[in-house]
Amino acid sequence: MTTTEKNKLIAEFMKLEPTFILGRWQWSDMPYFSCSYTDKEKAVEAIAEYVKYYSSWDWLIPVIYKITRLGIDWDDNGNKLFDQMKDSLLTLQIDTTYQSVVNVIQWYNQQNK
Repeated sequence: MTTTEKNKLIAEFMKLEPTFILGRWQWSDMPYFSCSYTDKEKAVEAIAEYVKYYSSWDWLIPVIYKITRLGIDWDDNGNKLFDQMKDSLLTLQIDTTYQSVVNVIQWYNQQNK
């Protein structure tokens, strides 16, 4: 899975998606970034390429916060992934924490199909 694909997965989990306005799919994080496309998938791809979940704690911590507030029953595998996420967070290594967040979201999505 590429970084863009992982970012897309996280962005969808965070409900970070473009809005359809005046015939275009638009999203903005002004003054840093904005996009506007007639094709929704191109806008989603642009967002996934922009977000910094893989390199910025400012982006990743709100995702972890949302995960901790899901209020779901974690099965054994979910608990294992959740614990790995917590452990990786304590190491302060963003790359391993980012991957563990992706793993938790993939598990969560599988449970909620």
